[in-house]
Amino acid sequence: MRRPGYVISIESVFGLKDERLTIRHDSGTGAEPYINEALLAIKSEYIYRLKERFR
Repeated sequence: MRRPGYVISIESVFGLKDERLTIRHDSGTGAEPYINEALLAIKSEYIYRLKERFR
């Protein structure tokens, strides 16, 4: 669930002794990326089910 004013972040830290690699992703404040990905998932599932139905 997206709440107004909140930004989703994820950070992964990798490394050994005396070293560190940090990868961080901060999402934007808009909903456009989430809408596009949700539509892509819905379309993919629809196509998959059609292929299964007409096998």
